Amino acid sequence: MPKNNTSGYKGVCYRKSQNKFQSYIRIGLKQTHIGSFDSPIEAALAYNKKAVELFGEFAYLNKV
Repeated sequence: MPKNNTSGYKGVCYRKSQNKFQSYIRIGLKQTHIGSFDSPIEAALAYNKKAVELFGEFAYLNKV
């Protein structure tokens, strides 16, 4: 995880302009938006669900 990650979760960032936490996942060089959420935990769970869907047993999941 990058040093500048302030949410504490992989694939989750805070969008100050929307006042929401945004969840995204990268597949190769393409970044896909998963959704916007009120809490970082909701965004992390959405990331986990999408990661399992895409990568199966090889998915790196957030510990929530």
